Amino acid sequence: MTTAKVVTLAPVEAAAASLRNAIATGALQPGQRIKEIPVAASLGLSRGPVREALRLLVEEGLVTLVPNVGASVAEVHYQDLMELYAQRLALGALALRSIAGCDDLTDAQARLQDLASAVKRKDAAAAVEADLVFQDALIGSSSLQRTVRLFERTTIQLRVYAGMLGVDYKPRLPAMHREDAKLLELVRSGDLLELRVLWRSKLEGWLEVFVTQVGEQFDVELWRTTYAGDVPAPAAQRG
Repeated sequence: MTTAKVVTLAPVEAAAASLRNAIATGALQPGQRIKEIPVAASLGLSRGPVREALRLLVEEGLVTLVPNVGASVAEVHYQDLMELYAQRLALGALALRSIAGCDDLTDAQARLQDLASAVKRKDAAAAVEADLVFQDALIGSSSLQRTVRLFERTTIQLRVYAGMLGVDYKPRLPAMHREDAKLLELVRSGDLLELRVLWRSKLEGWLEVFVTQVGEQFDVELWRTTYAGDVPAPAAQRG
């Protein structure tokens, strides 16, 4: 008989994970105060780990901390989304450059199969999660471990933002597997230019979905001139 492995999180990590989940599911609403004592009591922890967890969530942009006032759930604004995706774009491009031409992508290939299965079932939530896990696996193939860790932090933020905003994933469902399969193919072939182009195009598609959830229109020109930097534009815009 196979026994499942039990993973026990350290107190700070457990508190942070619980708070992220509460924010993502709406148990904690944007602008709502987060009181250390009740949180600590509900988790069976002292206030210290909860306080450290809140500081971690401040760094992730999920919580605001005002001296002499306390912590509250952060609001999600247009600029937050643009900045988060700009970070993800740059970090991903750096990591992808380091693995261009690599063929040892077993983990990413397995995650791609998970995505294909979810898309076939038309399970949008499972497909989005599989897409994020695929991206983490692909970027995680890089030896640039600082870049990988920072990228994974943006993935955590995206999960929470998606929950807060109630993102509708269906518009992206048809393209998910096609994009990720092509990303894997381009990494293996070492076609760096087209790899960076596709990476940018993929993130722009997701950014547009997120931006519409905060009642804004995606300003493509602002994104490309202010946030996208020197990452090549898709072929249609390259003339």
